[in-house]
Amino acid sequence: MEGKIHLDHSALRYAGDGARAGLSEKEYWQQIIKACFLDEKNPIAKWKKVYREIDMYRARLNKLSPKIDKLHAVGPDMDIWYTLGEKRAWLAGSGRNIPSFEIFTSPDWRGTNGWIRINQPLYRYSNKITGIELWFKDGHRGKKQSEDQRTFAQGNDRDEAWPTASVNTR
Repeated sequence: MEGKIHLDHSALRYAGDGARAGLSEKEYWQQIIKACFLDEKNPIAKWKKVYREIDMYRARLNKLSPKIDKLHAVGPDMDIWYTLGEKRAWLAGSGRNIPSFEIFTSPDWRGTNGWIRINQPLYRYSNKITGIELWFKDGHRGKKQSEDQRTFAQGNDRDEAWPTASVNTR
C-alpha cells in the first residue's frame, strides 16, 4: 500500500471514546463509518465532492475577508461578535479530523464580545463536561459556567479568549 495512505490516526486507539460518549462499540464504529462516508457507494468520490464544495466556500470567504470588519453569530446558543482582523485567511478541513467539514479562521481575539453555549460535550483530561457557557468582553473571558463547575475550572482559569470563527458546511 505504499503511497496510498496520506495519514492514519487509527480509530482503534479511540474505541474507549465511544463508551465515554454513551455509545456501544458497535454504535461508535457506525458513527466512524458514517463520518468517513464508508457507507456510501463510492466514498472517495463523495470525499472529493465534499472537498470541492468546502474549497468553494473557503475561497468565497477569503474574497470577502478584506471587506469584513466584524462577524456576528446569533442563535439559540450564542450572541457573539468577532473582529476578523487584518490579513486573516479562512482555512478548511483537510481530512485529518473526523468529521472535517468546517471552514475556520483565527479572528483578532481582542474583538470578541458576547456569549456562547457549547451544545456538545467537551472531554478534558478524561472528564466529560457539559453545559458550558462562556462570556467575553473585549477578548477577555468573563463569566463562565458548566453543569460541573469543579471539573470545568480545572485548567481553565486563565483569563483568555477562545475565539474561533467557523462555518460548518454540513
